[in-house]
Amino acid sequence: MRNVAERGQQGQERDHADKHKTKWYKRVTLKSIAATIVVVLALAPIGLSLLPFGTSYGTFSIYNTDYDGLSVFRNELISQTSITGGLQYDIETFSTISSLNALNRFNGSGVLFIIGPSSRFDTSETMSIIFYMLRGGSVVVVDDYGSGNDVLDPIFDALDNLDSTLEKLNDQFGLGIPTVGSFFEQFSGGGNTTGGSTEEDIGTTVLLTIMSKLKRFGFNGSVLMDVGSFTESPVNPLITDIDHTDIPGYTFTNGVNKVQLEFASIVTFQAEIVGDNNETYRQWFPLQKITLDQVLGGLIDGVDTGYSISLPFFPLYTSRNTWIETDHKAAVEGTAQPDLDEWGNTQFSVALTMPLVPNGGKMVFIADPSIFINKWTSKVTENDNLRLALNIVEMATAHQDRTKPVPVIFDLSHVYQPINSPTLYSASYMRLIAQISMFPILAPFAPLVARSLAKFIVPEPVSKKGLLRTKYRGERGVSRFEQRLRNIKETGAYGEAIRLLYRKILRLLQQDVRFEDVPTPQTIADFYAAEFPSLFNRRELLRKLRQIQAIYHNPYQRVRPLMAKNYMALLKRMSDLLTKD
Repeated sequence: MRNVAERGQQGQERDHADKHKTKWYKRVTLKSIAATIVVVLALAPIGLSLLPFGTSYGTFSIYNTDYDGLSVFRNELISQTSITGGLQYDIETFSTISSLNALNRFNGSGVLFIIGPSSRFDTSETMSIIFYMLRGGSVVVVDDYGSGNDVLDPIFDALDNLDSTLEKLNDQFGLGIPTVGSFFEQFSGGGNTTGGSTEEDIGTTVLLTIMSKLKRFGFNGSVLMDVGSFTESPVNPLITDIDHTDIPGYTFTNGVNKVQLEFASIVTFQAEIVGDNNETYRQWFPLQKITLDQVLGGLIDGVDTGYSISLPFFPLYTSRNTWIETDHKAAVEGTAQPDLDEWGNTQFSVALTMPLVPNGGKMVFIADPSIFINKWTSKVTENDNLRLALNIVEMATAHQDRTKPVPVIFDLSHVYQPINSPTLYSASYMRLIAQISMFPILAPFAPLVARSLAKFIVPEPVSKKGLLRTKYRGERGVSRFEQRLRNIKETGAYGEAIRLLYRKILRLLQQDVRFEDVPTPQTIADFYAAEFPSLFNRRELLRKLRQIQAIYHNPYQRVRPLMAKNYMALLKRMSDLLTKD
């Protein structure tokens, strides 16, 4: 017979083997699933960057050198030099941010590009954009089929709430505080559009009238079709009607004569309309090159009013032979036809510039991100897309300190990223961290939450066992077997105790060369009756062993204390006979 330590070690190895025979799905726990997910997500950025099918950069990324990237725009910004000979723009320091909440720690200079956003903006990010602009920063929102409305809707919702609150206060207390609409209306002459005789005067009056009735701007999610001016097909409009405005600080069309679009949309606005029954309602309209007969519906001093007015801040217009296609599939397949319920037969505007505060930040809305992609900005002899992109940066930062490089920031957190892009996961981590750290109320609890999650997910440390593997860790001189017996005694689980003792005898007997197969009650009774004839009666021993084996296979069955005591005494005596020297 081998010594107790060796036999105990073999028993533990056999238990480990039995455990691995259990079905894998029965061993899966919530903790193991959580740990696996955390490890996979943590290693995803590194693993995908090393694998050949990992895509490093997504659509509209300034590091993407494919046709849908913005690397040409980025390289051109880097090459720009200031009047002092240094860099004009700082692209590297703040080139991309993983969360717009990071703008709260920015001093407000520079320009933020949000190009083709594909995920929603939460309230905290919208507020970060507003505060950034109030501090002097500019924002360029480049829409992709209505996704840019997530930036605008919360802002106009806040203005609506402000107007309704002011109206209630004025009615209740007679304060007379002007609302946003009445602020513009007092400059428009109460809606009088004939206050001036020149086209510039009338255009300004029309603009102020529109602003007095305006409720919000937005992007139309349909496809702009232009059969009057295009290159490859009507879904590729070529803008040639450009208003080169002379308004200081808003001249971003200098040197721009042709702008290439691809599956673009248009800028729209919502205005308050008074119906026939004097009830007001809201309706969406496209931004367009307005004619006087559309505004006045007749002649002025006998002169035909059919000529167009170029309103300030709406500089890019399509041809008149256009419509807005609501069937995206038909537009892609080239089978689109104008319908009566679709806007059309007018010069739509695909861009809008809005001043926020005097000599402060500006907002630029553009209804097509394809203007900035490498496919078109690289063709400088065919269009002026790259010139327009540079002019927008120059215009948006004209009021800022130009003695040092001006930051040009690109929003990375909302740009489309494929599932196999490492940037998708790294940006998500940084966005989560930034969102937590930006809130003073939540930030102090972040370490506590992280510690709780780590305690649940991370496996508990296991110390190295000594040479005597049967010893129970943390208690000297107490084996695992003895400790389990102690626990059984305290809890009254007699079936488990009988199972442990019987399994120990089975392990000891399997080490004997006379047992080729797994011992059974019959072979065990034969063995003890032959080895110890004066101590055991074979028939009586076989009867008790069969009862013990039944308990071994079902240790949770109820066992009376007296019977359990007799069985454990028998098994203990049988075990001592095998282990004695």
